[in-house]
Amino acid sequence: LHGRTETIRSCSRQAASFVRAMAAKQGSAEERKQLLIRAVASHQMQARYCSQGQGVDRHLVGLKMSLAPSDPAPALFADPAFTESKTWR
Repeated sequence: LHGRTETIRSCSRQAASFVRAMAAKQGSAEERKQLLIRAVASHQMQARYCSQGQGVDRHLVGLKMSLAPSDPAPALFADPAFTESKTWR
């Protein structure tokens, strides 16, 4: 893909479900194991997509950067979840 980079978003619904179950100590060990397996499979799929140039992060960055200063930003860019997902802690 000629030098294009992509990032993998680690916060997926599957990962969030696993974290919530572990934090609340919900479900059996087997149920939590299955949630972990689903979260890992989701992450692996995202990694595969990114390695094939099918990720969305850089595309969204490009779209935001292409806005003229006077252009109104689409609602997506003001969404709290989108804003939070750009922050490293």
